[in-house]
Amino acid sequence: MASLSPLRLYRRVETAGILVLTAVGEVDTTTTPILDKELDHIAAQPSVRAVVVDFSSVTFLGVAGMELLLRAAGCAAVRRREFALVVGNPAMWRTLEITGAEPALLCYGSLHEAVEAAATHSQYLAAIGKTGETRVSTDGNADET
Repeated sequence: MASLSPLRLYRRVETAGILVLTAVGEVDTTTTPILDKELDHIAAQPSVRAVVVDFSSVTFLGVAGMELLLRAAGCAAVRRREFALVVGNPAMWRTLEITGAEPALLCYGSLHEAVEAAATHSQYLAAIGKTGETRVSTDGNADET
């Protein structure tokens, strides 16, 4: 009998451009590569405007998983995408607080909250323009693109 992986991932589009990745199990040094590969695949999709990672069913989060989440959030910021984390249990919140990662991640207590926040953020980015970048010309004037 083959044993189940200690981490299972489920991907679905919640609403236009918002992808929800649900993780079930443990995120440690042995399972982080699975999550990393999936997040890389998602990051390469231009139609994704926001990523909500649902960790409400994650029973353990190790340092390797925490580092991966921080990197993924940084990559999403560079791409001007929302990256939200659903934290379902008090032990997970404590881990985020103790490691100092909580302020660097957009954390929510429920999937509904995270999806609503991601949708609001996506609407905001759409309202200010596709890239929203500000360039400063040689005369010192700022121009939004």
